[in-house]
Amino acid sequence: MNETDKTDTPPQVVKKQDFETFIGFVEQGLWKNNKFIASLVGVGEETISEWKKQPRVVVARQQATKNTLISWKAKGDPEKRLKEQGMEFETDKLDVSMKIEVKGLENI
Repeated sequence: MNETDKTDTPPQVVKKQDFETFIGFVEQGLWKNNKFIASLVGVGEETISEWKKQPRVVVARQQATKNTLISWKAKGDPEKRLKEQGMEFETDKLDVSMKIEVKGLENI
């Protein structure tokens, strides 16, 4: 097979349909695990990595994050929910120190 022969590559129409499926997942907030998303969409992980760089995907991801935060805010503490989902953001830092003194260890 010669290098320019791309008969094993899916037609562009299929890729476009796959991309639209991927966008649907991103809009629902599913974008973290490339391997999982690739298996759902039916493309390679490398394709998902490349698609994540597309401006339309970036906008969809931002909107999904915004919608999620609005929903969480309505339900309670959004920072707690972010931590539960493994999405922590830098917040104002508070340095706290504590001195612990334990007595009575001589008898142990």
